[in-house]
Amino acid sequence: MQRLFTAAIPASLRSASPPRSRRRATKPLIALSALALPACVNVSAEMLAPQKHEPVPVDSVRVFVAESELEDQDLEWESVAVLFARGSADWTSERGMLRKLREEAGKRGANGIILGEMKEPGFGERLFLGSGAARKSQVAAIRWWERPLPVDEVLELLEALLEDVLAAQHRYRERYNTFAADPSDLLIDREESGDLRITSADSLGFGAVAEHVRLRDVRCAIHIGPDEYRVLEGSRPGEVACERR
Repeated sequence: MQRLFTAAIPASLRSASPPRSRRRATKPLIALSALALPACVNVSAEMLAPQKHEPVPVDSVRVFVAESELEDQDLEWESVAVLFARGSADWTSERGMLRKLREEAGKRGANGIILGEMKEPGFGERLFLGSGAARKSQVAAIRWWERPLPVDEVLELLEALLEDVLAAQHRYRERYNTFAADPSDLLIDREESGDLRITSADSLGFGAVAEHVRLRDVRCAIHIGPDEYRVLEGSRPGEVACERR
């Protein structure tokens, strides 16, 4: 609240120290005030669909500035709820209010929020309401997921990845007289290509399988050597084979 006047304080009182017992009593009050800060934000929710997902930890709830951010990242989503937050402008911060909204969204099974408008109290409201002046915010709680890729596109990515694995394994064997058991030893750039796993490897052969995070029901494999290295039934050595589970 804006101070409109200052009362005169006698010099004898200005120099006096508060009683020892009173100074000690202020410490727990300060601690209690700090503990009460998280409770200063009140959140209400308008559910848009029945809750069908398990609660999500607050740190796993992503913050999106606008719907366009999800579209740019090729993400799909569904609305879970609209959350309304209100708290004292003097006892809350934008950061604290945002974390409280993420926490409440996670409790309702949302793994993301889309920011809405955050309103700060105006000068007049602060002048007349003081600590009662409220900071307000509204967000959309959502459930987002990565959009599945077309099957043909996934197959193309996985086939190219495994062909690179085959070439890299031959180079590795020429140098070390054995095939690599760790994909990191092959020095293949697998970003956006898929998840690669070497199922077996020694000097006689190897087997490898690859999946894509955007379409887990499709996997491809390749092997070199006897049947014991084969990953997918019916596949032939040196050729990529794929299956849909």
